[in-house]
Amino acid sequence: MDREYSALQAFEALELSESILNPHLKISCTSKSTVSHMKQAHALNESQARAVATSLRQPGFSLIQG
Repeated sequence: MDREYSALQAFEALELSESILNPHLKISCTSKSTVSHMKQAHALNESQARAVATSLRQPGFSLIQG
């Protein structure tokens, strides 16, 4: 219980706290060459490569499910 309370107390000091509390989704197009590079460089399938390439263009942090 102490660990959870401490985490809540420190939350306001986090640099990304605003992004966590107010997330936004910005749809952007990723070029086919970028997706192809991601597939080859990291052994990803098409949808995984698109998700990674798109998340790298976004400010803050991204969570990718799957």
